[in-house]
Amino acid sequence: VRANAAAGRILRGSDLMAGRATVRSLCGDFNQALGDEIWDVIGGGAERQPDDTDFAAADGGWIAIRRTIRPAGASGESRGALLIIEDATEQRRMRSLLEKTMSPGVARSWLAAPREELGGELREATILFADIRGFTSLAESLGPHAVVDLLNRYFTYMADVIGAEGGTIDKFVGDGILALFGVPTSHGDDADRAVAAARDMLRALSLLNAEPGFPQLKIGIGIATGPVIAGRIGSPDRMNYTVIGNAANLAARIEGVCKSYGCPILACDETVRRLRRPATTRLIDIVFVEGQETRTPIHEIFVETSGTDAPWLTPFAAGVSAYLAGEFATAQLHFAEAGAIKADDPITRVLVQRCRELERQRPSDWTGAWKLREK
Repeated sequence: VRANAAAGRILRGSDLMAGRATVRSLCGDFNQALGDEIWDVIGGGAERQPDDTDFAAADGGWIAIRRTIRPAGASGESRGALLIIEDATEQRRMRSLLEKTMSPGVARSWLAAPREELGGELREATILFADIRGFTSLAESLGPHAVVDLLNRYFTYMADVIGAEGGTIDKFVGDGILALFGVPTSHGDDADRAVAAARDMLRALSLLNAEPGFPQLKIGIGIATGPVIAGRIGSPDRMNYTVIGNAANLAARIEGVCKSYGCPILACDETVRRLRRPATTRLIDIVFVEGQETRTPIHEIFVETSGTDAPWLTPFAAGVSAYLAGEFATAQLHFAEAGAIKADDPITRVLVQRCRELERQRPSDWTGAWKLREK
């Protein structure tokens, strides 16, 4: 019935302004879905809220638009529809550009939020840090081109896994990955998402390692939950959305601890306490990580859920309780029972050796927390 000049400019090549447009002519073969929505609203259907779509223009090109469809017509009149369109071409282009340097979630938040938002806020988040084992020596043997190809392929797999769980990749640090769950958008189950991502990262790595000619990579993953300061940080010419806080540091430290215990995934106590989905975990130690004076209980996250009734986990848990209480001889008996059932468990071997040393030293100041030196 009527169209303003802006509609004619946005939907270039259409006959809107000539007064000859109909729903059929506007929404031909490639725009049929839009036509169906308009007719649904005219027929009494619900208003269509703003949504992004692509419009096939009469000149053969595609136009990125954001469309809203509202019912129109005074009371007693036949119902019509008001189609509101916004040219989203520039926003789409900017989003595509931003997503090349930051995660899609941050890019969307950056474009949608006022400039003062994302500028700095205290948030609860779960941080995941992953690192490839022995990558320096591997890189020296491969050569520069092979190293870049290897990392790009590895990062592609890991980015897909992290993104599938709603995580945001803060940055790639050499061969390491720092991923955020809960910022800039909280899902309410971010600890579960981080743990699920970590487990899927190990599964994805198994697929990569199975490819002919691909080096057999091993990774360690540390996960920590807590308050962080999140925002855009940097210089006026270059900024990055990132986080600062103990949880970020702790995730990196816990990843390093994986080397000492010979396991791929470790998480702090706070992360495990917040889990809602079933996951097999076990408390393996309480430690002072390098650079921190707070006791940190650490838990192994099993890649495959074997059930908490696994027969060797019960004596292992009893051994950890005795070890933390300073009953080192008793702890060794429980660990021996666990080791008899599962002889290939590296954590059991580490704790048995430690109990022997502590029993020999008999420290009078034992607090149940072991001080680690790994970074």
